[in-house]
Amino acid sequence: MTKPRDRACMPVSQYLRCFTDRINTEKQDNSASTKNDLIDDYQSNAKEERNNEAQTIWDIEQPYGGYCFVLDTETTTDSRQALRFGVYAIYGIGAETRMWLYRKGELNRDALDKFVKAGIFYNPDEISNEELIIIKSFVATYDLELFKKDVFICKIFYPWIYKREALCIGHNLPFDLSRLATYWGEAKEKFYGGFWLTLCNCRQDDSCFDHPPIRIKALGGKKALFDFRTQRKPSKKVNRYRGRFLDTSTFGKALLGPGDTTLYGMGKRFKARSLKMEEEIDHGEIITEKYLLYAVQDVQATWALYQAEREVYRKHGLSREPWKIFSEASIGKSYLKDLGIPPFLKQHADFPKDAIGKAMTAYYGGRTEVRIRLKPTEVIYTDFTSEYPTVNALMNIQQLLLAEKITVEPCLEETQQLLNDLTLNDLLKKQTWPLLRYFVKILPDGDLLPIRTTYGKQSAATNIGLNYAYSHLPVWYCLADVLASKLLNGKIPHIVDAFKLLPEGQIKTKQWQLFGDERFSIDLTADDLFARVIEMRGDIKKQMKDHSVGSNESLYLDGLQQALKLIANSTSYGVLVEINPDDSESKNIPVHVYADQYSKGKTKSIEEPGPYFMGPCGALIPAAGRLLLAIAEKLANDRGIDYVLCDTDSMAFAKPEDMDRETFRVKVQEICDCFKMLSPYRNVSEILKIEDVNEFNKVPEPLYCIAISAKRYALYNRTDTGYRIRKFSSHGTGGWMKPTSYEPTTPEPCENVYKLGGHRWMYDLWYHAIKEIEDGKKRVSLIKLPFLSEPALTKVTVSTAQLLKRFKNISDIRPFSFMVMLPSLNQFDLLGRSQSHFEVITESTNRNEENIQPYNPLELKGIAFYAPFGKSYQDICIQIKRMDKNELFTIEHKTLAECVADYFSHGEAKASNPKDIGRLKRRHLRIIEHIFIGKETNRVKDDISEGSEGIVEYEEAEEYGRMGLAELLKQKPMKEWVKLTGIPRQTLYDIRNGAKPSYETKRKILKFFVV
Repeated sequence: MTKPRDRACMPVSQYLRCFTDRINTEKQDNSASTKNDLIDDYQSNAKEERNNEAQTIWDIEQPYGGYCFVLDTETTTDSRQALRFGVYAIYGIGAETRMWLYRKGELNRDALDKFVKAGIFYNPDEISNEELIIIKSFVATYDLELFKKDVFICKIFYPWIYKREALCIGHNLPFDLSRLATYWGEAKEKFYGGFWLTLCNCRQDDSCFDHPPIRIKALGGKKALFDFRTQRKPSKKVNRYRGRFLDTSTFGKALLGPGDTTLYGMGKRFKARSLKMEEEIDHGEIITEKYLLYAVQDVQATWALYQAEREVYRKHGLSREPWKIFSEASIGKSYLKDLGIPPFLKQHADFPKDAIGKAMTAYYGGRTEVRIRLKPTEVIYTDFTSEYPTVNALMNIQQLLLAEKITVEPCLEETQQLLNDLTLNDLLKKQTWPLLRYFVKILPDGDLLPIRTTYGKQSAATNIGLNYAYSHLPVWYCLADVLASKLLNGKIPHIVDAFKLLPEGQIKTKQWQLFGDERFSIDLTADDLFARVIEMRGDIKKQMKDHSVGSNESLYLDGLQQALKLIANSTSYGVLVEINPDDSESKNIPVHVYADQYSKGKTKSIEEPGPYFMGPCGALIPAAGRLLLAIAEKLANDRGIDYVLCDTDSMAFAKPEDMDRETFRVKVQEICDCFKMLSPYRNVSEILKIEDVNEFNKVPEPLYCIAISAKRYALYNRTDTGYRIRKFSSHGTGGWMKPTSYEPTTPEPCENVYKLGGHRWMYDLWYHAIKEIEDGKKRVSLIKLPFLSEPALTKVTVSTAQLLKRFKNISDIRPFSFMVMLPSLNQFDLLGRSQSHFEVITESTNRNEENIQPYNPLELKGIAFYAPFGKSYQDICIQIKRMDKNELFTIEHKTLAECVADYFSHGEAKASNPKDIGRLKRRHLRIIEHIFIGKETNRVKDDISEGSEGIVEYEEAEEYGRMGLAELLKQKPMKEWVKLTGIPRQTLYDIRNGAKPSYETKRKILKFFVV
């Protein structure tokens, strides 16, 4: 191995993805099929054969024509959030009525949505007699039913939701259902980490046969799985109906993408016929007729929103039921299924798993980094058009998806020749990109490669950086990454092994019309699916120009084009690397581990591939995206242009100080024009385009950038009166709630502040930072922002069983309750506070008494605080309790200023000079060992030692790791190592001779090693 000269080289462990598979194949198959049936239901979703009459009825009622049960609840506002009352409404007609109306020629959507009845249910423990009188008068006036909660559950809820199999609909449905729960506990198996909820009072557990518990598991991002748990009677009778549950928040977000997910905001986006009342009600206050009308209107708005969402989904024409749509990826997978594309692991059951493992070690995410830090720089901001669908089409990944068979062929000499011959000009030709479906094994020797590791003290978790790598450990990469290194480094990496994927034949697929419109037809024998979806998006964006900005039609079309973008992105990439971790195992399970070599290991977190998992293709796509960025960087370098930052599919080019503005723009346009020859689209020529943010009111306007670290930056214009922020990042702000005392002190944003990047107070924070940095300040002071002196608050939802255990000391806490959390203080924070600011409050404490005992503030180190949900600190200040003892406590809480104090001084950990101002340099890394991981940072224990900290180590990798540390110890005299590390001399000698060190010993050695 060639050693770097005259450079600081940081020794690191390189974390590599691997592919795992249960050794107990029978259990694996059952688990995998169950999980995939639960999430995607691909195996049991085939349409039953229908006669002509039944088929015509289905065509009228699709995507669903059965009964619908809509509900909403109102609760107390304390930490219990206990049910006070709720409203329900039932819509639909039975099967016999449908047939009768069809034969009369009167069956239509309105007939299918017929109103059946509505009512109110209440909790007698949480309302007064006076309030009950008001409710009874209200239901009599509006012809509604009225039930106590327990009667409602047995007489209304289960007969409709369970017996008649009505679709249960709600906005934030997990919260509403958990308000109805009498008992609850931690779910097992497929719902591990979630909850079971018993709604009836029949039994004080989860064993009621007539009213089976509902299971809910949060999937993150307002997504959740629901079902009725299978129950078995002593007579061995089993109820197996799983139920139908739909959250309009989840469904709407999947259809129109990110945006306002409130009931009112989503109703407006979908142009629902009825919207939530804009006038807010004081929840938890005395029940009045106005309050009841508000609740009834919420149910009507939820029903109207579902109807609007259903019609948008109907246009897709997909066979998948609406309640099985959790995200845009669900829609994308439905397209793959309905187009006739089979799941990869099903179609290619004999595909070698060792090839999947090698490909997964080459898998990295998008490239995000800052090159010029904390220095105001004029830029032109550019963006690749739908980067992942673009490279998917360029490499013709669809050919692999549709192949009848795929073979893995070794190709070392061919690949080395290809690497030697390919030039920048070749990479700007479409015919080159299908040649990039290669995987190469190299010995890094100063090559510029993506490395997943922990970047020193700046990074607590693993991160991916593009840095110079040196290693005696061979490692697999996608050919695209090796080509990127050649472009930027001017050096050809040394390949020691290679293989490529060869498709054979093509399966039969179906033609499709998106939205039932012949203009949006898809024929996979002639079209690339992902390119076609992006072309459709381009057509819709053109339609948007015919409508005024902010109009309902514009909002609708904007959501539609955004949804198409998300569908294309997730389907062209996300579903190909979908892994579903199953953490339900209580002990380590033996697994096959496929990486560079095969081994056996153990893990509690079993990883099941998604239905369309195709690891090798999934690894190729982000690598190709990184190659596009490398090409852009190379084209810029050739023109004397640097960049401030790149963020997966975008790059902000920096104007050289000695280059005039017009020349700079011309050269950036030249860079963009170089990519036009790569366009796989019929109606889109620009692959790399100068974004609209570079103009204001359609006129070019000098754009400036201040970047702190990856994903922390702002784009802005300088104006005569200050600054006009065009884009800013809220990344890393912790989801803090808006301070109560906040009042805007900056010029009005040029457009909706959420489109610019986040909350208005974050906009003001960035505006203040820009001003200080532009004034030459090296550190941003927050003293001039008084609203930051308020305590920091964040909203937390008890969405997992683990969180419920954490909050077990909170009285009457239940699943999916939400509250306000206040951050813990460290020792420095506590020492800076006066003793007088600490006070324990008990039920008998009188604040006017002088005998309150002093409290040692350092005992509060690391203790967080909570309170019932409130919109301001003033609302909750007398209800704040400490987490560990569940007692009221007065303290000078951590302020927003303290929480964001280091936001603008955060370093770019992946750079060798992370906190410098100006141009940063790339690190030089010496790889001393490989650590194999699963999704995110799930590790697998080796087959030898339960104390191996979850690291997958096969024999050769273990030997490599020992050799790496042994080599390091030879760099300094042993006497100096003993002095530096405090490790006994004999231990160091043993390691140098090949013994395996403990994790702590290895950490101590690496801490002091620099060459």
